[in-house]
Amino acid sequence: MVSVGVARRWLREFVRIRKMPVNVVRTPEEEIAWERAKARARGQYPDATGERFYRIVMAIYKKIAHYQPGSAPATDKAAAARGMR
Repeated sequence: MVSVGVARRWLREFVRIRKMPVNVVRTPEEEIAWERAKARARGQYPDATGERFYRIVMAIYKKIAHYQPGSAPATDKAAAARGMR
């Protein structure tokens, strides 16, 4: 039987890993690339957890998605309006 503490730690880690960085991953295509990066990170670094795992996934994601800071499409009306001026 698993203790309550172990179950809580596992659940907290699971929820933390499932989160995507919303300032980087915005479109369905980018979500697919994020999931592919996570799968590749799990395969190459099975012992990585927490912050180290997140950093590895982000590095792989940036290579897969050809990420360029500031080149993401505008997602809200205010940003779109600023771009139309």
